[in-house]
Amino acid sequence: MAVFVLVIGGFLAVITETGAIDAGIAGTMKRLAGREKWMIPILMLIRARRHRVWYG
Repeated sequence: MAVFVLVIGGFLAVITETGAIDAGIAGTMKRLAGREKWMIPILMLIRARRHRVWYG
């Protein structure tokens, strides 16, 4: 379990440093121009799916 936590921490550090999450959100916002209210449900869906995959 400790190794898993370290791997996830390293993964998140790399993603944060490269700006991948920010770029993904910015790209989605450009595609949703004029319909920004859809961003909240989209992010909620992504988080829910991620939670479902990680915790079964």
